[in-house]
Amino acid sequence: MNEQPKTTYVVGFLLGTTFDTVVLIRKARPLWQRGYFNGIGGHVESGEEPIDAMRREFQEETGLVIPDWQHYCNLTAPGYEQGGVAEVHFFTANCPGLVTLHKTTDEPVEWISRHRLHQYKVIPNLHWLIPMAYIGPKGLRGPNWPYKVTESMC
Repeated sequence: MNEQPKTTYVVGFLLGTTFDTVVLIRKARPLWQRGYFNGIGGHVESGEEPIDAMRREFQEETGLVIPDWQHYCNLTAPGYEQGGVAEVHFFTANCPGLVTLHKTTDEPVEWISRHRLHQYKVIPNLHWLIPMAYIGPKGLRGPNWPYKVTESMC
């Protein structure tokens, strides 16, 4: 059996102190995400654990150090640009207080109202991933924690 190559990613959602907002990034790349808002994240480097990649990526893209990420979902999907399979580890964290986001790349980061998410151009699965992040691990724990989801191209 010929197994497809796998690329591992992390994506995190930092939730505002009043639980009404979430930090998202307006993507310039990869091409299929250009112009869309997505969670903060990126590739997991060789030998790196997903939780460490989440901390690193968030700091690189926002300038903030957020140590307390909670893993809540794994998603397996087609690797859109590289081919193969993408495995994405999703994390959530509560904002430790009033913080200012710093644009550290050419992709702007913003606090977005979760109640107005439908007004923004977002990666489609954020419409269920962000509410799942707000429910939080305590509300989702069960025999299948973290949740595992498989997406397919239609």
